[in-house]
Amino acid sequence: MLRLHMQRGTLVFALLLAAGAAGAVFASQASQQDSKPVTAIGGFAAGGLGESHTFGYEAQLWRAGDRVVGFFIVSSGTGREPPAGVLDRVRYNAKSGEIEFDTQLPRDGERCQHFHFAGHLSPSELVGTLEWTAPARLGPVPSNESLRLPRSTTPLSSFPTYREWKQNANDRLKLHRTCQ
Repeated sequence: MLRLHMQRGTLVFALLLAAGAAGAVFASQASQQDSKPVTAIGGFAAGGLGESHTFGYEAQLWRAGDRVVGFFIVSSGTGREPPAGVLDRVRYNAKSGEIEFDTQLPRDGERCQHFHFAGHLSPSELVGTLEWTAPARLGPVPSNESLRLPRSTTPLSSFPTYREWKQNANDRLKLHRTCQ
């Protein structure tokens, strides 16, 4: 019985040691990723004039190591700076230009609007389909829109590290209510 208890104790200790080592490796990889430079891919934007207001879409994209990070912005002519949503679940194939991401933005007071984009990124434009996934859009406005966002002539800043980009993103998000 004592031998079985010691074997279990040894097994538990070995598992805890392995978990700690795996956590240290993950923390080391995250720290290395945080210290890599973040280079601007570019801003891509388009808008228009509706019956009573202006509207538009903008994607701001950066490369952080082997991943793409950024913001998605939906303007609705309120006269204030529009809220920005951080890109989430980004999938990008640099060879084909295929890109897909989700984001959410605070819209209409207390509601958060969820978006999914799937399309193609080229040096001159971002083209694809934007789906307003939740809550459903009201009235005659479609839930899916085809977007063609040409590259903006306003350059984006690069950042020495991902940590600095993330701090800038957090500061920017503090300007608006964020979705939880």
